[in-house]
Amino acid sequence: MQTYLSRMPPKAAAPSALEQRRSKRYFEKTLRLFNLHGVAPVLVIMPYHPEALAAFRAVHWQDKLDALNAYLRRLQGRYAFHVLDYTEIESFGGRADGFYDGAHVKRESVRRIVRQVLADVPGAFR
Repeated sequence: MQTYLSRMPPKAAAPSALEQRRSKRYFEKTLRLFNLHGVAPVLVIMPYHPEALAAFRAVHWQDKLDALNAYLRRLQGRYAFHVLDYTEIESFGGRADGFYDGAHVKRESVRRIVRQVLADVPGAFR
């Protein structure tokens, strides 16, 4: 965790690529393709270890997350999809010891996340 915390907050603080037009175009084409096949995808914003999340927020990373959420809200009128923000471990009943590092979850955390997805969007994996 200490290695992660020494490396990642500076990257979280770095400015985002300007508009990321190409990535957004591919993302929106993917949503359109899902919708054409009758699928409303479930987008899960994955959690961070509480220490990592605090370190990221200390360098204004929350602004990036807010921008992502605003972008997704703008798309919701055009495409069918669900957004589940599990950034904080409380959102899915997670635990701080459920991470390998600041961002990568262990098997038990994956199970908790999947259970929460099914509770939040029943039939998500049909």
